[in-house]
Amino acid sequence: MKYSSAAKKLIPKLRKLWDNDDYVKGIITFAKSDKNIIKISHFIDMSHHMGKKITADDISYLLEVLENES
Repeated sequence: MKYSSAAKKLIPKLRKLWDNDDYVKGIITFAKSDKNIIKISHFIDMSHHMGKKITADDISYLLEVLENES
């Protein structure tokens, strides 16, 4: 599978949350756009910056919100 540069930057961040190929591929696939991939990446970065622990489930919930915005 060929990934955009935004997706390539997101992959290691997702793997830190859950090192599972299906999870990582699923998040990127369902994000559907670089815009959503970048939002997910920023959410992870800001959570770490604020000292908030997030989980793979949090990213899944965020993805649901982004899908409903479209």
